[in-house]
Amino acid sequence: MGAEERLILEMLREGKISVEDAERLLGAIRNGSESTDRKVSSFLESNWWEEIERSLGETLSKVEDRISRAVTDLPRGNIRMPLRGLKRKRQREEQGYTPVDLDDQSFAIPSEARMEVDIEGSSLTVEEAPGDVQVSFDREGHDWEWSVLKLDDTYVLSVYANAVWASVPNVSLRLPPVQSLACRVIGGSMSGHNLTSPLEASVSGGTLQLSEVSGALNLESAGGAIGVAGDVPALVAASAGGPVSLHGEVKKLAVKAAGGGVNINHALLQEGDHHIE
Repeated sequence: MGAEERLILEMLREGKISVEDAERLLGAIRNGSESTDRKVSSFLESNWWEEIERSLGETLSKVEDRISRAVTDLPRGNIRMPLRGLKRKRQREEQGYTPVDLDDQSFAIPSEARMEVDIEGSSLTVEEAPGDVQVSFDREGHDWEWSVLKLDDTYVLSVYANAVWASVPNVSLRLPPVQSLACRVIGGSMSGHNLTSPLEASVSGGTLQLSEVSGALNLESAGGAIGVAGDVPALVAASAGGPVSLHGEVKKLAVKAAGGGVNINHALLQEGDHHIE
């Protein structure tokens, strides 16, 4: 997030401008950014970019919408964002998800599992390591809950507020390689290290930073930067309000950034079809 966006959000928190003014100013900054269009020769499937471009366009539109919703949900006095995490947990229970037996703050997970992480009101750190899944928190906080639910081979870790005045601690997650990993963070940042599993990540209101990654990546950020360091088979990234940076090697690359630049630093783009806007 640039200095202008941070100033606008700070003025909104302090009550110096209205939500409508903040949305208008953020939109002006976003619409004022320039885009670049660089294509490299075709790679494998000839229709790969057409499919990715359509997907990215839809994704970026959703990401930009999240900025507007995030601005509306910013704390103002004692009023905080609605308790969406608690609502999603109840919806999963209605769908047949059941609690996972925990050993303190850890649990076993099979390698063929899909792991989903849903964080509201705090930040997430993820690291891959052999053994059971381990969850830890950086402080006690208050008026928040966490749970692990399971349906077939899908496991869901949720951390959420259960009151509008809650203080939710930051979350650290260690897990073994899995079939796929999906993370959703609202109101915080996400960092990942030594990840080999395919990753889908969506962050609203913070940065998304990954290092020593080697799995396919599908990343979204609203209001924060995306940074990737590693050698990956494919990277699809959409950012609204922050830059996208890449350091490493990628076989397939598709990036759209609105309100922030794209920085390819000491990166190797293998011969193929790449697209950057």
